[in-house]
This record gives sequence, C-alpha cells and structure tokens, in this order.
Amino acid sequence: MLFFSKEFIFIFFPFVLIAYFITIKFLKNFNFYKTLLIFASIVFYGIWSLKFLIFFMVLIIFNHTSINYFQKFNKEKRALLSIALILLNIFILIYYKYYNFLIININQVFELSFNFKNIILPLGISFITFQQIGFIWTSIDRKNIVNLKDYLLFSIFFPQIIAGPILIIEDVDYQFKKNFPNMNLKNIWKGVQIFSLGLFKKVFIADKLSPWVDTIFSSDLSNFGSLDLFIGALTYGFQLYFDFSAYSDMAIGLGLIFGLSLPVNFLSPYKSQSISEFWTRWHITLNRFLESLIYFPLSLKIRRFFSENKVSSSIAVIFLSTIITFFISGLWHGAGWTFIMWGLYHGFFVSLQRTYSYIKAIYLINDNHNSNSKIIVIRNIFITNLVVFLSWIIFRSENLSFTINYYQTLFSFFDGSWTLFFNQAYIKKIILLFLLFLICFFVPNTYEIINYKFKDKSFSCSKIYKKIFSLVEKYYLDLLFMIILIAYYVRFSFENKPFIYYQF
Repeated sequence: MLFFSKEFIFIFFPFVLIAYFITIKFLKNFNFYKTLLIFASIVFYGIWSLKFLIFFMVLIIFNHTSINYFQKFNKEKRALLSIALILLNIFILIYYKYYNFLIININQVFELSFNFKNIILPLGISFITFQQIGFIWTSIDRKNIVNLKDYLLFSIFFPQIIAGPILIIEDVDYQFKKNFPNMNLKNIWKGVQIFSLGLFKKVFIADKLSPWVDTIFSSDLSNFGSLDLFIGALTYGFQLYFDFSAYSDMAIGLGLIFGLSLPVNFLSPYKSQSISEFWTRWHITLNRFLESLIYFPLSLKIRRFFSENKVSSSIAVIFLSTIITFFISGLWHGAGWTFIMWGLYHGFFVSLQRTYSYIKAIYLINDNHNSNSKIIVIRNIFITNLVVFLSWIIFRSENLSFTINYYQTLFSFFDGSWTLFFNQAYIKKIILLFLLFLICFFVPNTYEIINYKFKDKSFSCSKIYKKIFSLVEKYYLDLLFMIILIAYYVRFSFENKPFIYYQF
C-alpha cells in the first residue's frame, strides 16, 4: 500500500486518523494510542504480505525478549550475547537479500553449480534490520529497558517502516514517555502540508521523469548518442532526488499528523559544497547509523595496527575506515557489483575530502579567506554534483558492463549528437531539466518552507528565502497545499511507480 494510493488516502489513513483522534480527545486513553498505531502498522504491512508480517513480528519480539534476558549478565557477557544476536539479524538479511548474489559469484569463481533459490525480498528488510541492529548494539550500555509496546511501535511505525528514516530509540523514546502524544491541529496541519509537498514531488515530478529514465537505462546504448546519455544521467539524478525527498517528506508529515516527530532524512543534498557534506544531507539517518556503528568503532580498531602520532598512519586509518564503511553502504543498497562499486566510488571521494581536511588541520592551512565568495561556492557545488551525478549512472545500471559502455558513450563528445541540442525533440527535456536545476539549487526545501510558515526555529532560513516567503505569503501558501492534493486526485491517475527506495 503506497502513501499516494486510493486505498491509503481514502480508506486506511482517514480510518486511523479518526480512531486516533477519538482515542486522544474523547476517550482520554493516553496509553491506548500506542496500541492503535501498532495495530495500524500491522495492517499496513500485512496488506502487502501476511507471511512476512508474522516473520518480522516474531523476530522483533525475539530481539526484545533476548535483550531483556541479557540484562541479568555482566557487561562483558552481555556484549557477547548482543553481538551473537546482531549476527543472527545480519544472517537473516544476508539470506533474503544476498543469497543468490553470493551463489552466482561462488559458482563463477570456483566453477561450481549451486542451485539458486526463488527468494522473495521482504519489503523494507534493510531498514528494519538496521534499526534492530542499532537498538541491540546500544542496549549493551543501556540500563533502562524499553517496554515491548514502545519497542514494537519503534520497530514497525508505518510511516517509516518501509524506507526510513532509520530510527534510533532516542529519536522517539522521550515522545513515548509523554502522557499524551503531541497531537494538535497545528501539528496535523503542519504534517498535512509536509505530506502534500512530498506528494507533489513524487507524482508531479519523479514519476513523470521515470519514462525518460527507463528508455535510456533499459535499452541498447548503441541506439543513443552522447547527448542522450547526458540527458539520461541528469534525468535519473533528478528523479532519484525528488523520489527519495518525496518519501522522506511524506513519512515525516504522517509522523507529525500522529503526534510523533521523526528525524529529518533529506536536506537539499544537491546544494552541498563537498562530497562529505553531501552525505550529511542525503539519507541522513543511514549516514548516522554507519558512522556511529561502523566508521568510528572501525577507526579505533584499525588504528591499533598503525604507529601512533604519525600523519601517514592517521591518513591510512581515514582511508581504510571510510572505504570499508562505504563498501557496506553500497552493499546495503543492493545485492550487485554496481552497488558495491557505487559505494566504493563515494568512499574514495569522501576519503580524499576527509584526508584534505585532516592535513589542513594538522599543518594549520588556512584556505578560507574567500570561501564565501559566490564564485568559490558555485565552483564547489558544481564539482560536488558532477561527482554525484556521475555516480548515479553506476547506481542505476543493471551491471558493470552497462556502466562502462554508458561512460564510454557519454564521453564521446564528438559523436555529432550534441548538434541536436536545440532540436525540437530535445528542447522540451532540456527546458524541464533546467527548471528542475533551478528548483534544486535555488528554491527553499520543504523544511525551510515549513520553518518559515510555522515560525519553527529548529531550522534556519536564509535572508533571500525570507524575501521569497514574504511574497508567497501574500498569495495564501495554505491554499497551495490544498490545490496540490486536489489537483492530483482530480486530474492524475493512480498508476504511479513505487518509491525507488522500496527496493532496498
């Protein structure tokens, strides 16, 4: 059940919201609201697959029971048992997501003939598993045990169970401990507007770009020239941007409607001035997970193998830790060599960035005398996005051979295709891509808009955006959100593609 489907909008969502409102406002049963949201989440996932719903419920309850049982042991034994439980969860993820990938490569390397299995990938397994692993790991040092009801809601809350954000218990625990959820008309309206902006991004932009992307990436590249592949790479970069941004907005909006604040997961990544900054803006909660549970512990482990207080040793630690972390990130995104190479690609550039920052700090190099210059900022953003957009080619390709062929054709600048740049067949696409470029780089993001509108100080807002907002306000911003919702259901069909991150 998709967030923009008829079943969700007209049946599931109104029913849950009404029941939730009655529970909070009239029954005054401030504990039952958790039960209601758990039940709604069970129904939400169960509509897709009852079998996998039961499987994940058993796994989640088993994890919670095990963690409670581990508390009677000392920290050393508790750590060993927790690691064993983590390995069990990882094994489940490997089986469902990577079994056939491993079999393919084992057969090729050792010339064997192990049989493949017809394995259906459970929806959201990567997100669910990482969230479970994160909780188990942090429970080693946690004295207070989260009760089962709170743990279930933390694990399967329907706005984020499929594609994030990846929660840590601290994101929601303080909210669970309140006597009543933060449900009021202001938050509901705020959530509706964030949701509607996400809906607009998904339906009006991302899904409309999908046919262009599929035409390029699902065809024989010999049929296209350099210009076609240039447009294809840009189009996919924007499709993925608006698709994932849309889901993040809709998840956070739904959370607010039901009184829960979910962490921001997407914050204008194409405005980044470095590849490191990009990863603080794109899939923020995944980056948080990888840094806290993999990068930092791994750095400490690796450092033991190198000499202390040597610059070369520190650089080696940075490179190895970063490359391994991004290798895991790539593998997390999909069972394929393209995802692994995509992860290593980003790991390499982030390593360079971190090494450069480290060397500047060590040798007291100051290159910030004109870092705020518009030319410098534009240059940095251009280089960063050049690196990012080229990486999306790897991410979208079916295999590495396709990737190589794509790059070869893309950089064949003198194949004659660029003479068609202003041809009528291309001009529509070029104009649209230019408009998307303006939206990504110059238009305020969802949270800047909501921040200004609701005077929320948790997000800053630049002066130029405030001027834009002052103009928009005159034309009734509230009305715009309702028009977005109404226009979709009146004019557009419900035949839209699932969110791209659903496959992970």
